[in-house]
Amino acid sequence: MNSLTLLLRIHRGIFFDLYGTLYLYQDEEAARLALERAMYERFVANGLQLPFEAFRSALSRFVSDEAPLALGSGATRFSRRIHRLARRLGLVLSPGQALEMADELAAIWQEWLSLDPITLPLLDRLRALDKRLALTTGFDHPPHVRRVLAEDGLNERFEAVLIADALDAERARRTLFELALERLGLRASETMYVGTAPTAINAARLTGLTPLQIVRDPKPIADRAFPEGTPLQIGSLEALLEAAEVLL
Repeated sequence: MNSLTLLLRIHRGIFFDLYGTLYLYQDEEAARLALERAMYERFVANGLQLPFEAFRSALSRFVSDEAPLALGSGATRFSRRIHRLARRLGLVLSPGQALEMADELAAIWQEWLSLDPITLPLLDRLRALDKRLALTTGFDHPPHVRRVLAEDGLNERFEAVLIADALDAERARRTLFELALERLGLRASETMYVGTAPTAINAARLTGLTPLQIVRDPKPIADRAFPEGTPLQIGSLEALLEAAEVLL
């Protein structure tokens, strides 16, 4: 029995990240450019007069920009960032316009992603093994995540779906992983986390989960990315499915 099969055997719970893990990027750089271009076109339609490259420069702080909370019911971190960027560029967008724009832009981003064909067979196999499954994602526009999960039949395959932006009040006290453990009645020591981003892998490890990193890109990751040591790594979800099949 290899190390991956052994991990599956001794862990009751498995938490998955979403984008880059269950959904694959066709071309992440092209997706980012398409998103920037689509956002630019919408800003121009609302009165922006900057050239595209100047707009791209203004986007440099977009993701790290801590968006204000007071935009009314339904606002998401993504729509709040759009609202703040518009204001910084001298435009006037209502919270509703920013939210509508966030919906449209998230849908454009999704066009550059596809569900890994291994995802559904893997989740079904793990459920057949009585594993407790949760989805944890930091994606900053929860309405889009909920739509995608419903359309692709993922909701019913997870006992809990936790979207960071929808849990701000609770997360002020606890991490996303701690909330997922509580929802499923699991201990960290009996739970695995499957994802790609070093930051999420480290957060899972700090919570006490056993991390499993998917590394589809052969580019080496700097040692400093993992202060506690490099986690067990696999090249695709297929390796996890093969390990699960051994246990049936």
